[in-house]
Amino acid sequence: MSNRRGRLADNKHCLLSAIRQCFISSARNGKTSYGMAVSERALAEEEREVTNATKLAHGALRMLGNIGIALAINAIISGITHLVNRVKEIKESTDNLISSFKSLKEEADSLAKNSNTLVSEYAKPSSKNLFYIV
Repeated sequence: MSNRRGRLADNKHCLLSAIRQCFISSARNGKTSYGMAVSERALAEEEREVTNATKLAHGALRMLGNIGIALAINAIISGITHLVNRVKEIKESTDNLISSFKSLKEEADSLAKNSNTLVSEYAKPSSKNLFYIV
């Protein structure tokens, strides 16, 4: 940006120097001092316009830079928000999976207990099936 500013200042200086030289040569060729004063006023007005245009361009560049920074910050915040929401979704899915595993474990434990009970009862000798040898 400072390189552009430097070129604008060089161009402004060259333009103003050329205009001054033109006015000085006109004054030397017999123009009156009133004409020279009017020319210097015109030159000063041109210089103000160029200065104002330079300030305006500089302000516009700063504004564009600020907009760029704001857009970058907005993108970063959106990315972080998306990441946080995704982590919440993964946590919920993990909690559901753990809950499912716990219920499956409880059901498997219950089935194992029932099967142990059935096996022990089946293994008990029944009084009907016993033969006594006398």
